[in-house]
Amino acid sequence: MQDSRKEDLLKQLYYKNYPIMLRYGLKLVGDRALVLDVIQGLFLRFYEKGLNLEMHPAPNAYVVKSFRRELIKVEKKYYGTENKLQTDSVQYSYEDILIQKENSFEQNTKLVKLLNSLTDRQREIIWLHYFEGKSYSEVAEILDVNYQSILNNLQRSFRKIRNEFPKGVESL
Repeated sequence: MQDSRKEDLLKQLYYKNYPIMLRYGLKLVGDRALVLDVIQGLFLRFYEKGLNLEMHPAPNAYVVKSFRRELIKVEKKYYGTENKLQTDSVQYSYEDILIQKENSFEQNTKLVKLLNSLTDRQREIIWLHYFEGKSYSEVAEILDVNYQSILNNLQRSFRKIRNEFPKGVESL
């Protein structure tokens, strides 16, 4: 692959995935400067290594997965603690729900409480799939788990939601 084509592909991947990585990183660690540094460092490393993602089956998922790994590594290095993914993970806020659907305040409160009652992994899967539009395969690659594990976690999430709201979420 020619250098100019590699650069063009990296630019496309950067512009397409930057907003996703920024939102995702802020959800995971909450430190904007750290997230921005990791994004920039990641693409600089891709460029310097001459990484060729043209033949990769899911280059966008690879970029987000690489970002997640790097963010965990850098956060641990700079803060000297176990990463927040193990303790806080993705937390939903009222704003997240309001952006996705205009519901009443009471409905949003119940839904946020329900979503936050899910496990860290379930919340992260839901965030990546439903809020960031990633396919199940991409979510599995980003989280470095097998595809079936993603489906199993979603099923457990849906089961919990159905148990809480037997008439459906619309009945909130």
